[in-house]
Amino acid sequence: MQDLEKKITRVEYDIESHSSRILSLETAFKELNSSLSDIQNLLLQIKWIAVGALLVMAFTDDTLGKQLMKLLT
Repeated sequence: MQDLEKKITRVEYDIESHSSRILSLETAFKELNSSLSDIQNLLLQIKWIAVGALLVMAFTDDTLGKQLMKLLT
């Protein structure tokens, strides 16, 4: 009977330990999710800056700029 009580106590301790680990992992997951969202937004900004820079370069180039203006008009 005493052996059974020790096992139950051990299981209760393990459950509490797992519960605290799960809470810690949930917090880390939320922080990671937020960080990934911020990185995704930053990458989208970089993409549109690059697209804008390419368009500026294309329009300032005489031959390519003239051809693009013909296509747009």
